[in-house]
Amino acid sequence: MQIKGLRFLSIPYPPNFWDGVIGLSFISQYPLKLDYDTKTLYVYERSSFIPPKNAIALKIEYALGVPLIPIQVKVNNRIFNMKVEIDTGSDRVLDMNTPFVRQNDLLGTQSPFAISRITSSDSNAGELQNVFFDEVRLGNMNFYKIPGAFSTVTEGVQASQEMDGVLGNNFLQRFNITLDLQNGYIYLEPNNLIYKPFYHFLIK
Repeated sequence: MQIKGLRFLSIPYPPNFWDGVIGLSFISQYPLKLDYDTKTLYVYERSSFIPPKNAIALKIEYALGVPLIPIQVKVNNRIFNMKVEIDTGSDRVLDMNTPFVRQNDLLGTQSPFAISRITSSDSNAGELQNVFFDEVRLGNMNFYKIPGAFSTVTEGVQASQEMDGVLGNNFLQRFNITLDLQNGYIYLEPNNLIYKPFYHFLIK
C-alpha cells in the first residue's frame, strides 16, 4: 500500500520509546485493525473491508476533534452513561474528567488506593485519584471492580466538559480493535489479554 499527501508534525517524544505516532489524519482515511494477539496493524482498502462478526460495535461521536464512544459505569452503586475518548496512546485504564467528577459530587466518595501524577503530550500535568469502579459495561460485556480514577486536572482534555472521561490502552488492549471512522464505528473483539491484571501491585 502506498499512501501519498500525508502531513507530518514534529513532536519531541522521547527517542528511546518510539519514532512517531500514527494519528487520526491517517486513521480516518482507511479502515484499520489493531490486533494485539498477533501484534499486527492491518490497513484495509475500503472496497475490501468487511466489519468483523460477533464484535462489540459502538457508534462514534466526536468532541475536540477526537472520537468518543458510549459506555456505562457504575460507581458507588450509581449508574452513569458516559461518552469517553478512546486513547490507545494512554497507559491508563479509565479516568473520569474533572467537570464530570465535580458535577456528580464523586470526589471524596472513596479513599484512593493510589495517586497518579500525569503529563500529556501537550504538556498538561495534574493529579488523578485512583479508585475502584463497581462495573464498566461496553456493549454486551460487563467488567467488575475496575481500577479507574477521578481527575482533578484543571487544563487539557481531562479538564474538558466536552467529554466525560478517557478510556486508556490499559483497558483497550484487551480487545482487538477495528476502527472504521469514515462510517463512524469502532469494533471490539475480546483477545488473549482480556483477563490480564490491570495493575500488578493490586494482586495479593
